Amino acid sequence: MKRRTKSKEFHPLEECLCALFSAAGERPVEADPSGLETYGEGVDRVSGVPVRENGEPLVNVAELELGVSLAASHPWSSFPRVYWVRRSVAEMLEAAQQRLPDGVHLELLEGYRPLRIQRRLFAAAYGHLRSRHPRWTPAQLREAANVLVADPAVAPPPHSTGGAVDVMLVDAHGQRLDMTSPLPCSEASAPTACPGVSAEARANRALLVEALSGAGLTNYPGEWWHWSYGEPGWAVRTGAPHAIYGPVEPPAAFRRRPAA
Repeated sequence: MKRRTKSKEFHPLEECLCALFSAAGERPVEADPSGLETYGEGVDRVSGVPVRENGEPLVNVAELELGVSLAASHPWSSFPRVYWVRRSVAEMLEAAQQRLPDGVHLELLEGYRPLRIQRRLFAAAYGHLRSRHPRWTPAQLREAANVLVADPAVAPPPHSTGGAVDVMLVDAHGQRLDMTSPLPCSEASAPTACPGVSAEARANRALLVEALSGAGLTNYPGEWWHWSYGEPGWAVRTGAPHAIYGPVEPPAAFRRRPAA
């Protein structure tokens, strides 16, 4: 991997809440939590994965020449982008980019996410579901919220290990390819195998899947944009006996940034 000329630092960390459930009013959510789709990665299964941290360092994709675009904004959250990932994940992103056709690029929305941010996002998702389903038990709400926002109390959250990335595809002009039409980019279109998307969106998803899976990353089936390696979700998907990435501390540059 070649080093990229260092760019400007990230913006100050802002207080924010995740808007993953912004389209919740557009369709009813399954009223019976026993029928909730967890894509094989429910609380019990993920929490049972042991972690044997291998100590691999974080690297900043913004300082590397991988051919990958860096997103200036995220479709459903407002906190600043963080582009750190584990070294092997960066290498896999580079390999995935090389598998894409000319004129198409991976766009990295987010990599590493501090635990404090993860806790805020999970609390927002949990609170939203509690307001919609006041009769659900705490365990049911926790399972439902965990489908789209990993519960930091269950297992090391994928992004907080540096092993997970959120990605999209963009063209040569930086325009994002269609991944969801005619559905909005929300929980309604989140499942990778969502049956309601257009032929164009389905083809673009297939292109993303081929490139990333061919490079060694694995997809969480509940979110087409979420890919990972080394963390507990990866272990569940691949049958690995343990995860090799646990939670890591934020890089020093991130910790030095003043509070918003």
